[in-house]
Amino acid sequence: MEFITSAARLFADTMAVPQADIRLNSEYILQVLGTVTVPDFSPKSKKIVVDDSEAAPADVEDMEADEKEILDVLDVVQRRHNSNKYFRDMISQEFEKDDDSNGHIDYIVATANLRAEMYGIATSDRYSIKRVAGKIIPAIATTTATVAGLVAIELFKLIRKASLEDYKNCFLNLALPAVVLSEPGAAKVTQIRDGLSFTLWDKLRVQGTESMTMNDFIAKVKEVMQLEVDMVLQGSRIIYSAILPTHRKKIKEKMSSLVRIQGVKPYIDLTVCFGGLSDEVSMDVPPVRYLLPPV
Repeated sequence: MEFITSAARLFADTMAVPQADIRLNSEYILQVLGTVTVPDFSPKSKKIVVDDSEAAPADVEDMEADEKEILDVLDVVQRRHNSNKYFRDMISQEFEKDDDSNGHIDYIVATANLRAEMYGIATSDRYSIKRVAGKIIPAIATTTATVAGLVAIELFKLIRKASLEDYKNCFLNLALPAVVLSEPGAAKVTQIRDGLSFTLWDKLRVQGTESMTMNDFIAKVKEVMQLEVDMVLQGSRIIYSAILPTHRKKIKEKMSSLVRIQGVKPYIDLTVCFGGLSDEVSMDVPPVRYLLPPV
């Protein structure tokens, strides 16, 4: 209860949302919590590799966030930024341990003891936590916090679709201290033909269907690239090659039977080799993102 109350107060102060005493009342909070449905906990099934000679399994949840999920989050943030005045008027909060009215220590105490209970660690009283929190204030201004802040600034620029000149690289050394900002260089553009070029950030997307065959997939790619497809690979595995006689029958097989679905991503990145391109250009051709049919 203390965690929910203190966290709600901090969010309200940050977003300039007026607070009413009734909304901080324990009975009111319990009434609201009674309407919340908490999903059942489902442990992740993950194999831990303990033998270096054993190949590591494909991680179901990659370390890199799924691109589609990121774009969905950015879309939500953009819409809320445009429609919610509280979201536009966010106010930074300066930590002050000696002002009990701001709820800062309340949040730290509730969070620390909640985490302690999770891991079976002895909880601490408010005075002890307040004393420790007062000693670690200088540690907040570390390189890690600085980098996190700089990344967040660049993310806001991405949301607002800023021009390339507005983005910044940063080289910093807080021990000197030295902070140097520079403009990033534009991505290399590879020209395939008139009207068709790409960078390393580009991907050709093909929406899959339940009935899509390899021939349909090649036709979609050829429609955009206007080049003959010589080979299609998934990772290092060849799933189609125009020069292999045994692969001629694969042209009529469904994509669902040719590709291997790994993990929970709604897509598979395929490498497509084209005829008529120089070796230099072929090495830079972006992957084709095959979007799996909706379930």
